[in-house]
Amino acid sequence: PDMLPLGSPVLQRKGGYREVYQAWLKFDMAAHLVWRGGDDVYGAGQRDIATLYEYWVFFKLLDIVSAVFKLEKPAAHDLIEETADGFGLKLKTGEHLAFEGAFLGGARPLRVRFSYNRSFSQNAGRGLSGSWTERMRPDYTLSLWPADFDEREAEAQELMVHVHFDAKYRIENVEQLFGSDDIDLNTEKRDQREGRYKRADLLKMHAYRDAIRRTQGAYVLYPGDSSRQWLGYHEILPGLGAFPIKPGNGEQAVEKFIREIVAHTCDRATARERQSYHTYQVQEATAAYPVLR
Repeated sequence: PDMLPLGSPVLQRKGGYREVYQAWLKFDMAAHLVWRGGDDVYGAGQRDIATLYEYWVFFKLLDIVSAVFKLEKPAAHDLIEETADGFGLKLKTGEHLAFEGAFLGGARPLRVRFSYNRSFSQNAGRGLSGSWTERMRPDYTLSLWPADFDEREAEAQELMVHVHFDAKYRIENVEQLFGSDDIDLNTEKRDQREGRYKRADLLKMHAYRDAIRRTQGAYVLYPGDSSRQWLGYHEILPGLGAFPIKPGNGEQAVEKFIREIVAHTCDRATARERQSYHTYQVQEATAAYPVLR
């Protein structure tokens, strides 16, 4: 044909024609897509599966967060930008993306921000957001705070809750991530010398938990089959651990966990809430120590 009748009811509705038309639309859209992040995955003719898994986990987490929270803008509007040579996809390793929303279904309305590659820079201000040691940059960060406060006030008053996730592809089971409890000291020392230290990921989660202010949880996401959680108290937060997530498995468990985090954050009678209150009181009150002469 001399022209493509895109408005044709036959093309849009009739069986067979409709499926071919949908396939053509997807192909046409893909031909206009410019993805700078693709260089991280397919550069020099190779496929970086670990980076591709990181991108895949981002979209899965974004789907989960969109299901749990009310996002202010559709995610696609923040991911796609028009460029001179087509449509540009913003997703790229090392570049910060953030999506804000709200949760209104609990006893305490919450504001939420889901971030990809958020950098927590070093600063000395206890009431400010960031790291008190060196810069930290988790793959994904879920930040929640009471809707009655803005983000800066929530940080200053110890009302902010940060939960971090890191994607790890080349892992098959939890023991490869965190090691086993029965490993002897000599074996652990040898693994450290040979660069095969299995608890490096656990220590990294501890680093997020300790260095980034108001962090209440840090977890690894990996394409395995079993999960593990350590609880700081008897409650879900503070905590560390790992969750398996791969195509066809793990998404429901991660969504259930995030919903439990939301319910915990809405509860004002938790041990974590009491600890945050007393931490804020200790920081606000200046102790009058006697001067020794």
